[in-house]
Amino acid sequence: MSIEKPEPGRLVIQCDACDEFIEFFSDEGEPTGDPAECLRRAKKVGWISQKPVGSDWLQFCEACAMVAATEARRKHELDEERERIKQRNAGR
Repeated sequence: MSIEKPEPGRLVIQCDACDEFIEFFSDEGEPTGDPAECLRRAKKVGWISQKPVGSDWLQFCEACAMVAATEARRKHELDEERERIKQRNAGR
């Protein structure tokens, strides 16, 4: 999983494509008890989240976000094309 609480008062979001990570600390007033709020804050600085069908959520840093979005869009297009071919072949 790319969101971890390695110790009390600390939440770490790890990029699923590289070694980049973003940390949140409760002693700095950050909401480490609320992972959703930490994700919202990460998104404000360029991070994205994706949920591939049948998989866990993935987190990507700003540097990897564009590549991840492009790959997800391409996979979706290929899946749609595969489904159109199946439907066309089923009608024969």
